[in-house]
Amino acid sequence: MKDEDTMERSPEIAATLQSIYTAVSDGDAKTLTGLLSAREGLVFIGTDPDEWFDDAATIKSMLAAQAAAGVKVRAGKIAAFEEGTVGWVADQGAFVMPDKSEVPFRITAVFHRENGGWSLVQEHASIAITNEEALGVTI
Repeated sequence: MKDEDTMERSPEIAATLQSIYTAVSDGDAKTLTGLLSAREGLVFIGTDPDEWFDDAATIKSMLAAQAAAGVKVRAGKIAAFEEGTVGWVADQGAFVMPDKSEVPFRITAVFHRENGGWSLVQEHASIAITNEEALGVTI
């Protein structure tokens, strides 16, 4: 039995993120949407400035469109942890485009244990640019 007050590495959550990457790479919208929490508080923040979604129907529609886009996902070094019924993950992966070029991205996500598995409750992905590019100054 796990101590509910102990933060520990989570191979299960790392595997769940990898299954999200695989589902995106395979165009498997059913698996993607099946990993979403059904509870209030679901938030998905994508790499595009217009990708801020907080309702399940819109997120499911967006995930289906992304799954059909033909983009593959390559994991970096996934760091996943859990404590009790909450888990989180961070990774620096890459989108692999149809022409095989790669676009590095960063992702963090929060999961909640529901119905015996881990469900996504919050995800935030970004494509990093330098402070100089974004703000015009080096910080």
